[in-house]
Amino acid sequence: MIYNKNGVETKMQQVNHENWNSVVARDTAVLQFSAPWCGPCKNQTAIIDEVSGTKDNVFFGKVDIEQEMDIANDFKVQSVPTLVVLKNGKEQKRLVGFQTRQKLVEMLAFA
Repeated sequence: MIYNKNGVETKMQQVNHENWNSVVARDTAVLQFSAPWCGPCKNQTAIIDEVSGTKDNVFFGKVDIEQEMDIANDFKVQSVPTLVVLKNGKEQKRLVGFQTRQKLVEMLAFA
């Protein structure tokens, strides 16, 4: 389970090497690369959780860069939080750093 900064369970799912193939097989996926020690990542999770309720057709996942270094390295993640939108397994959009709700909604406008 993934919790936001207020301790509330989110709709996001943990992404790891075991479920990676099912994640990239989806039409649209939003991945948040984060770390447990990252304060802005916790705030970002809360915003993603708000927005995820409006996008039933989009998978929202979280990648812990400390636990899933291979995935983070494959995506060349250098800062957290980093948000990546995948369409049919291919990266379409990337935002680095904390993003407002408005920015996230704009990023998902095509999803």
